[in-house]
Amino acid sequence: MTLLDFANEKNEVILRWISEGTPAGAIAALYPPDLDFAEDRDLYGLEGEIDDSGRWQWDGEGEPTDYQQNSIRNLSAHVSPEDWQAEVDDYLSQC
Repeated sequence: MTLLDFANEKNEVILRWISEGTPAGAIAALYPPDLDFAEDRDLYGLEGEIDDSGRWQWDGEGEPTDYQQNSIRNLSAHVSPEDWQAEVDDYLSQC
């Protein structure tokens, strides 16, 4: 299942990744107004599987990068209305 398939089936999806530049990890809301990390970084075509907790886990194929061109080593997505709204609110407060 691609990340896009997962995102289209759910609402308020949070993307979490770990890269060489963000070893502690970072999150982003999918489909927020005016900003979409996954679209900007061409991540929606990546394949993954749904684990027992309902989280989409990237299969490791491909070479995704973050905004600083650091290689992403771990990528997952899950539903979290609270985190999604907090990310959107944070973004909008900076506009």
